Amino acid sequence: MYDDPGNTLGSASVTFGLLFGDVNGDGTVDKLEFASIHATAGQQIDSSNFRNDLTLDGRMNNKDVATYKTFRGDSL
Repeated sequence: MYDDPGNTLGSASVTFGLLFGDVNGDGTVDKLEFASIHATAGQQIDSSNFRNDLTLDGRMNNKDVATYKTFRGDSL
């Protein structure tokens, strides 16, 4: 890591937040997550939709919707 003048830094710190249920990464669990999860229900999990599998059971189904509802309204 380097500072603005180009000096090497020995260490640096960053803030990191993780919001369970935020499938699109916008910092809120809202109707956009529901729409995404609902749209992929029953689909095969792949690199484009794996974040929608909130229960991590390898399936997109009603369990994922129920899990979404637990976190709906949360934000970072």
